[in-house]
Amino acid sequence: MKIIVGLGNPDSQYKRTRHNLGFMVLDRLAEENQAKMKRVQKFKSLLGEVNISGIEAVLAKPITYMNRSGEAVARIMEWYKMPLPELMVICDDINLKIGTMRIRRKGCYGGHRGLESIIDSLGNDLFPRMRLGISPLNAERLESSLSSYVLDSFTKEEKEIVSSVIDRACTACIVWMKEGMDTAMNRFNRGKGETIN
Repeated sequence: MKIIVGLGNPDSQYKRTRHNLGFMVLDRLAEENQAKMKRVQKFKSLLGEVNISGIEAVLAKPITYMNRSGEAVARIMEWYKMPLPELMVICDDINLKIGTMRIRRKGCYGGHRGLESIIDSLGNDLFPRMRLGISPLNAERLESSLSSYVLDSFTKEEKEIVSSVIDRACTACIVWMKEGMDTAMNRFNRGKGETIN
């Protein structure tokens, strides 16, 4: 069994914002695999279950708001008694160009408050994560405050790129489930996009 967590904020005004890219991937995975996402209060999450090529996975969207995502993830991991390498966390990353995906086995939170909360709640950073870039194509767009930018919707130009990266992220999740981390990293960490310094 695998646990796949997408990070975001639960209220409707955040639904299509950049910071909810993790939720968008989970929504697409659920839709493509006919999973019904249901609110499970003890996990503080929307949960769905899928079976992909004989591998079971729990899809989870914490409804704690981004900065408290760890509360939900810790409850889920404790209940299912899963080792951390069986967890994949999907989130946005302002330090990567839009359209870029980076999969890692472990690592620090890199300024992402949702990841920070999960690391704090689990007590370590030894879990896989998939970071999806949201840094603008035009660097001047970041002149606004960071919080305003990440909580804003994607532009028309960005939406096509985002739809493609969501498809790639879903495929990457399935490859990770079936073939493991090395194959997923080798296949999906290549390609366009840069880290923003």
